[in-house]
Amino acid sequence: MIAVSPSDFVPMAEFPLAWRFTDDRWLQLPADAREDVRPLSATKAAELEPRLAEACAAYHQGEHPPGIQLPAPCENAADVERTRRALTALPVADGERIVVGWDRALALETSWRTFTALWEAFCYPGSDDVTISPLDERWVLCYHHWEAFSFAARLPGNQRPDDVTAGGAPTI
Repeated sequence: MIAVSPSDFVPMAEFPLAWRFTDDRWLQLPADAREDVRPLSATKAAELEPRLAEACAAYHQGEHPPGIQLPAPCENAADVERTRRALTALPVADGERIVVGWDRALALETSWRTFTALWEAFCYPGSDDVTISPLDERWVLCYHHWEAFSFAARLPGNQRPDDVTAGGAPTI
């Protein structure tokens, strides 16, 4: 379980990736979405990074194949919208609180709703490898800089993930 307390947050102005969420030249965010993007301190990001990195590594180095793989091109508005629809089709509640982590110094907390609505602000092709996890860590979504997402249920121990695609994997 990921525990986040009020002291773990820093002002947006102190977050190195703040421009992605505050500079209207890159993305025009509604005020409620800006308030829902809550940067974590570098100390908290460093604490979470090994757990987040392990989660993606376990599922993407052959130990446990991801249940769902989604291409995530963002060359045009249609690509972005197609990926958004695929993300919203995943078995995650809109209001679920998630952690988004880039590396040992960069992480934030937000809602699944905000993430899916603005996924292209969180995930830049060519440079970003991003791990997304709910606070209860029951699943992991990994964004790969080659413009793809993979989603897998996370279970303790050496169990294989459940087949989260039983209801039909989203297609894009």
